[in-house]
Formats: sequence, structure tokens, C-alpha cells
Amino acid sequence: MFRRVLSSLLALILLTQLAGCSGALNKPLEEPRVTVRNFEITAVSLSAVEGVIGLDIDNPNDVNLSANGLTYAMSISDKEVLTGQKEERISIPSLGTKTIELPVRISYLVLLEVIPEVLTTGVADYTVTGSIKANVFQDIPFTRSGKFKIPLANAQ
Repeated sequence: MFRRVLSSLLALILLTQLAGCSGALNKPLEEPRVTVRNFEITAVSLSAVEGVIGLDIDNPNDVNLSANGLTYAMSISDKEVLTGQKEERISIPSLGTKTIELPVRISYLVLLEVIPEVLTTGVADYTVTGSIKANVFQDIPFTRSGKFKIPLANAQ
């Protein structure tokens, strides 16, 4: 009798646990949120400005998410000055954030062609756009706009 009650109790606990797991598996996943953290100039040469674009990818789900890279582009004064892609496996922890850094190089020749006024003011409006190649979701787009200084813009 005791064995039957114990077996029934264990079966009930097991069924309860399995029902809870299946409910979690059926819960729809939320798309990760991507924000552009910063655009930082890391080096200046006679021919180009080099920098890093930092992206924060926030995973609101209680499961790890993975992606197979991302694509990105940068425009200055609404003119595209660079594009790129990062073909790297990215793992975003459950309920966590992963920061990705994208190296960029912008030639002064491109700047001269695209926005001559940058040479006078030393400041440029920029927009960074792109998308993450997520495994579970369709591509996840992101965008950020702001201003940055060209350190040697006034030196002639």
C-alpha cells in the first residue's frame, strides 16, 4: 500500500514538472533588442579615421540565443561611407546582454567626397544601421544616429 501511494505521488510530481516544462517551451520568444552603445574614434592617420562601433544586444528570454553574425552600414550626412559584416557566431546569454564591437575605417578621401563641410566644422552627423542574422528569428534590424568629431578636420 505504501509503495503504491509513493509511486502515485512520484508520478504526480513528475507530471506536474513535465507540464511546467512544456508550458515554458510553448512560451513565445521575444526578439532581442539591439542598441548602438557608442561610436569611438580609436586612431587617426594622415589618410583615415579608425574607430569602433559598440552594439549592445539584450536577450529578454530565459533561454540562450545565438546568431551567425551581423551586417552594418554607416552614413554621414545621409551619404553611405562604409558597409561591413561580421561573420562570427554570437551567443547571447538568457536574460543578459552581449556587447559586440565592430571595427571601422573611414578614409579622408571618402569624407572629402561625401561631406566637404566636415572639414570646416569638424563635426559630422552619422547614422549606423544593420541587422543581426539570428538563428531563431528573422534578421533583427538596428539603427542609431548621433554626432562625432573628426580630430584633424581643422588642421590644413
